[in-house]
Amino acid sequence: MEQFALDLCAAPEPDRRRLMYGANSRVGSIHLKRLYDCLLPESLQRQLSPGRLLVIAPAGRLHGLPFHALTDGAKYLCQRAVVSYAP
Repeated sequence: MEQFALDLCAAPEPDRRRLMYGANSRVGSIHLKRLYDCLLPESLQRQLSPGRLLVIAPAGRLHGLPFHALTDGAKYLCQRAVVSYAP
């Protein structure tokens, strides 16, 4: 199921991106929460705070995933920490 969520959320096609990240996208929210839980270990989630820097170095399919849009169900990752990407 996580692979399916990643395929949808990292898809480059504009139609899929609108489905996942468009306003009021319930489907997108479900998949973004699933990926949040899968990609961010609970120990890391506990350390997040709005002023803390989180550097992400994505590999493979993860390059297309906007980590800052992942959600815990209440807030986006970019609201929980300062998100930066490394090549």
